[in-house]
Amino acid sequence: MECNEKTTVNNQYEILSSTAKGIFLQSEYFNKQAASENNIGYKILKRNQLVLSPQNLWMGNININNKYEIGIVSPSYKIFDIKTDIVNIDYFKN
Repeated sequence: MECNEKTTVNNQYEILSSTAKGIFLQSEYFNKQAASENNIGYKILKRNQLVLSPQNLWMGNININNKYEIGIVSPSYKIFDIKTDIVNIDYFKN
């Protein structure tokens, strides 16, 4: 099921970057802030959710967040809950 929970406060959580190499804190991955200074309306990404960037999917930009309890990503990303009682989350990691 797709999730669309969004921030209501600026800098509500740390900004994450989903890349072809995995999920990283944006500040560590880019060594700077690449996102807009106002991140109200960014999507909230929680642990064990699947995240993908539709515009970068061809590069392999699809990940399971197993690294951070909670963070935020660009509003252009798609986030999905995985029913872990039905599907083994490790299946999606590959």
